[in-house]
Amino acid sequence: MEATSPTIPHQDSELVSAELHRQLWSRIAGRLQRGDALITTADFMTVLEVEYEAITGDSVLPAMSDVFRKTIRSFNQDHPERYVAVGVQNCVRRVFEANCFKLEWDLQRIEDIGPGSIARFKSRDLVQGLLRDVKVSTTAIDDLECVQNAADVITGRKARTEKHELDEPLVATPTLEVFEPEPESESESGPESGPESGPGSVEEVEGVADETRDALQDGTISSADVQARQAEQDQTHDQLEQRELARAAERVDQYVQQGYLTTDEGETVRQLHEIDERVQKGEIDDEEASHLRNSLMTEDVRTKIERKLKGAVDHAVRFLQAFESMQRISTSLDEGLRFLIHHKGILDPGQGARQRGLAAQELLEDREMLHQVIEIMDRKDQ
Repeated sequence: MEATSPTIPHQDSELVSAELHRQLWSRIAGRLQRGDALITTADFMTVLEVEYEAITGDSVLPAMSDVFRKTIRSFNQDHPERYVAVGVQNCVRRVFEANCFKLEWDLQRIEDIGPGSIARFKSRDLVQGLLRDVKVSTTAIDDLECVQNAADVITGRKARTEKHELDEPLVATPTLEVFEPEPESESESGPESGPESGPGSVEEVEGVADETRDALQDGTISSADVQARQAEQDQTHDQLEQRELARAAERVDQYVQQGYLTTDEGETVRQLHEIDERVQKGEIDDEEASHLRNSLMTEDVRTKIERKLKGAVDHAVRFLQAFESMQRISTSLDEGLRFLIHHKGILDPGQGARQRGLAAQELLEDREMLHQVIEIMDRKDQ
């Protein structure tokens, strides 16, 4: 994208030359073009300070920082469509793409459910508040572009969006020579050299989280435990899915409101449910029911609606399954879990040693709590 350099106030022009100013904003344009999510004044400040140091080799002086902040705030408030709206679009595109991988959506599901999913995201109070703060309308977010990007990435037509940290200077991406590493000899990494190879090894357990894989590696749990739990989870998922599909007609209004179905599709779901009920009551036979269904829509349309309905049900089932899993946790661990939730901030490196010290002090003063937290960490509740 072409860079537009905001005007520097005349009284501050001696601090930052026009040429340097142009270079800095050219780098901002470059970052947005590659997909960076620059939205808030703080985002732009971080980038300008990092790029200033990369160009000049010097740190930004406090007076320059004030100039940058005033310029950013003034320009972005007057022209949010120039840079901020692009940053918002990049953010939504990247989040949606990442969620498609996380939820293992295929191309059909992305195209069917994607637009409604993004619409729900834009309607959240938190998102609405952020957009109001930066003066960007929800209409500035191109839902279809986000869906098309995810579809292209999922199908391999383009590479996954790479996330760049704001405090990394913008550099030209070098053209890398493609090469294949020479295969290692069996003596170095042969198939029989690892202690984990063979039946029941870590490699045999697929689709598990990194934390679970680590637990397998250190022997905390066995692959048989994981496979048994996965089979149990799959069975629970199927049972919940069948239950929710049976109740789909009762929740049509909810699915329409959430964007999974259109109003017309919701009405069609109700009509299909009424046909199923008539079959169960013996009012009509299967042949007549099939004729009625075909009179409502073609097979392709019905398949599409059923797929979208299944997507809506899958969304609900994930939460129901998580809730059922939480019910398995013994109530004897409630206090320990409350402690960990209350002190969740200690995982944030920015909290500093003081916050971790307070949590440690609390544990030292309550030995029972200390033992309970240790039991949770050691998975003694399993």
